[in-house]
Amino acid sequence: MNILIIRPGALGDTLMLLPCLRALSQTHRIVVAGRRPGIDFLGHYVHTCFDIDRSPWYRLFLARPAAEGLPGNPSDRVICFLADPDGTIQNNLETYYPQAKTFLFPSLPAPHQGMHVAEYVCQCLVKARVALNPKKVLHDATEIPVLAPSPSAFRDHLVIHPGSGDKKKNYSLPFWVKLMEELGKFYQRAPLHMKVLLGPAEAKQRPFFQELVCAQGWTISFTPSSDALLHLLRHTLLFIGHDSGITHLAAMAGAATIALFKASDPRLWRPLGPRVRLLQPEEDEKKFKAQVIREIEGFIASPHAAPSTT
Repeated sequence: MNILIIRPGALGDTLMLLPCLRALSQTHRIVVAGRRPGIDFLGHYVHTCFDIDRSPWYRLFLARPAAEGLPGNPSDRVICFLADPDGTIQNNLETYYPQAKTFLFPSLPAPHQGMHVAEYVCQCLVKARVALNPKKVLHDATEIPVLAPSPSAFRDHLVIHPGSGDKKKNYSLPFWVKLMEELGKFYQRAPLHMKVLLGPAEAKQRPFFQELVCAQGWTISFTPSSDALLHLLRHTLLFIGHDSGITHLAAMAGAATIALFKASDPRLWRPLGPRVRLLQPEEDEKKFKAQVIREIEGFIASPHAAPSTT
């Protein structure tokens, strides 16, 4: 079956496609239209990816369909995750892909459903008459990393990502300073590369961390390319970060991941991987720092054990 999936969104939103793409990739020809950098990480499981922010995808939103159409044919199914209150997108898709059955869904599950976003995506594909077992797809994603390297890959990095695209999700800079100090104590004798990962959202914090890392033996990786980022995370032993797209990527790359939640719902956004520990805040940040450090100490004591996923 030829399937076109349209899911424009941020990195984490796009990565939620990966579990079902892995399940379908051997038996279906899949084309995805989405946004960078998310689509950069789908290539192993899809036939083609299109950047929806580039021409000619503006035609999807025109009041009347354009004669030139859109790429992605031939398609048997067109599955689109976009709001379409007036039916414009539905009408355009049916015009551009007349041989396909077209389905539109909201990008995310309703909050009251409490359903993981990756499972929701699978459920939508099932409603579009694509053969999938959503529970099994989600289970497999927690057992076998979706983006893991070969078993021989050597993990010699400890990586922290002290930001995200949403400030409400983030813990304070003093929180991360203390955490870096503690991590330095744990790993000062270990042959690990200590790295602070910063993206565009943390650009203003770069001078602060630059001064800090010089005194503590860390290095900074600032806005690496998609290939360089995935390579780093595939060689990361332990990753610590907020609820962000990069944290999802780390878990899917097989790194032991401590995910720090604050303002988002872990039922929807729990990172998917076999070695994920999800932490939610205590009443105050000082207590929460102690909780995170205990988790790190537990990992140090047994670096190859699978942490719990609460």
